[in-house]
Amino acid sequence: MKGIITMKSKDKIMYALLDLAQDYEFSQITNEMIIQTSNVSRGTYYKYFNIKEDILVYIESNFDSRIFNLVSQHTVEDYKTPFHFLGNIVFPALYERRDMLRILYSSSLRAHWMAYLEEVYTNWSEKFFADYKEVKTIPHYYAHRGVVKITLDLIGLWMSQEKPERPEEFSTIYLRMIHTPMIDLLPDSQKNLIGEQE
Repeated sequence: MKGIITMKSKDKIMYALLDLAQDYEFSQITNEMIIQTSNVSRGTYYKYFNIKEDILVYIESNFDSRIFNLVSQHTVEDYKTPFHFLGNIVFPALYERRDMLRILYSSSLRAHWMAYLEEVYTNWSEKFFADYKEVKTIPHYYAHRGVVKITLDLIGLWMSQEKPERPEEFSTIYLRMIHTPMIDLLPDSQKNLIGEQE
């Protein structure tokens, strides 16, 4: 990645892992490969990280500190819905980090990254479902976790592109997606088949 020579050692190591994850499965990446790619000494590497999983924790905390710091400066109540809050506050911040996020969403780190996001943001969003009333027999568990997973997957699709849409453009797409019943996204021929099976 650009600028790796001028970065502080901890970030050199982080970006070395991100680079390697684009070409290797996470299980294939060794500490030695990361040390060589980052061009830091073994002593420097082990000063910060004992195992490669520690680098994932650093990536997560590095990412989250920026997002949660941003979120703490605003309240969801200032926006019509949590979805508008995401569009106005969170999506622009994600766009600024799109190069890193593209790798996290599209490399061998994806499974680790998605599991982490689902855990953190399922917990964070629980407050929005505290007064949830089951709608059309959809249990709370599916409604809450379904919204989180769909949101994370849509962000993943957005960030995985070489040239993702600008935040305001993606926000419009996102809001349209969540306001559109899933069946309406299918072609009419498929809708008719579903109707026949009911």
